[in-house]
Amino acid sequence: MWISPYKYILSLGHLCSDINQSILSAVLPFLIATYHYDYTTAAMLVTVSNVFGAFVQPFIGMLSDKKNKLLYMTLGVLLASGGMAVTGFISNFFGLCIVVIISGIGVVMFHPQAAKLVNSVSSKNAKGKGMGIFSFGVRLVLP
Repeated sequence: MWISPYKYILSLGHLCSDINQSILSAVLPFLIATYHYDYTTAAMLVTVSNVFGAFVQPFIGMLSDKKNKLLYMTLGVLLASGGMAVTGFISNFFGLCIVVIISGIGVVMFHPQAAKLVNSVSSKNAKGKGMGIFSFGVRLVLP
């Protein structure tokens, strides 16, 4: 059975989106060492990112359901990547919180629209396989 290359492209976008979500944990030791943050302050960055992302998720999902725009996926990956890239240039804690929030919103923007697109490009009998490829990034079931 032939599998659409779109699922793999969307899987790559999913990888880029999720890497930006988790990269904050890898950056925290550098922020702690550079700006002499205590662990509570550093943990606040992760908390702010997760709380704002979780708060905005239902609204972005509703927007994605009402307006089917592929731009949401592109904008989501750009915001997620851009927000994390800017963390290297900002030394103010409030500014770091803002760019981490922007990155978290970008991650949230990508997922609903991309999952909907994966569903639409998957054949009727292979919707689970399509979501598996999107989620995991490899061909889960051999033909």
